[in-house]
Amino acid sequence: MLQVSADAAANQAQVHYDELALNEANLRSALADIGYPPVETPTAG
Repeated sequence: MLQVSADAAANQAQVHYDELALNEANLRSALADIGYPPVETPTAG
């Protein structure tokens, strides 16, 4: 994991991770399990 920030009041978390080191499906599942269903947001290229 490179960076994680969470806002409990807004019920949101932002995760930046190394796609080569972490499986996206497992990350999405883990986030959903703790109450943060994943929503993709566009990033500046």
